[in-house]
Amino acid sequence: MKNTLETFGIAFGLFAAAALGCSERPGPTDAEVKAAIERFDTLLKGYAARKDPADVDRMLDALKVAVSGTNEFSATSRLPLLGFLRNVFAANPGRADEWKGRSGEFAGSVVAGVLKEAWEFDEKGFLGQDADSGQLDYCWGAFYATGDIAYAQKVVSIALARGPENGVDICQMAAAWSLKSFAV
Repeated sequence: MKNTLETFGIAFGLFAAAALGCSERPGPTDAEVKAAIERFDTLLKGYAARKDPADVDRMLDALKVAVSGTNEFSATSRLPLLGFLRNVFAANPGRADEWKGRSGEFAGSVVAGVLKEAWEFDEKGFLGQDADSGQLDYCWGAFYATGDIAYAQKVVSIALARGPENGVDICQMAAAWSLKSFAV
């Protein structure tokens, strides 16, 4: 009888935990998140040279860990990631649907939206608008995807554009800063 009660108690406890959502695997540790972000960064920085589609899968896997454990990939990460993925999708149209299909793994995050938006994003229209800091972010993401110097030249053109007569153009300053930091 005691054995039956213990079994029932364990089973009830597991049921209660599942019903209350307590049986979910805990989120990643800070160390796992940090490692995932570092892995993503390393893969991103090497992608233009290798252009290995398998690296995109690895990046998405790393992002999944990072997004589940931190707010690191926030709205400020949207445009660089969009520039990167839009160009990766364009270079790998046969894989784009597969990568877009992974958006469910990132429910509620910036990454989910970017995965859905990247394929149809109007890059030409976006970069043809008046210069803003979002274009800088987008261009660097696109540069990491392609290695195309035209994206860096867009940033240079913003940095060297004629600024206001009696003022400061924050976008121009940001472009100069980003060129300096990327040059290092």
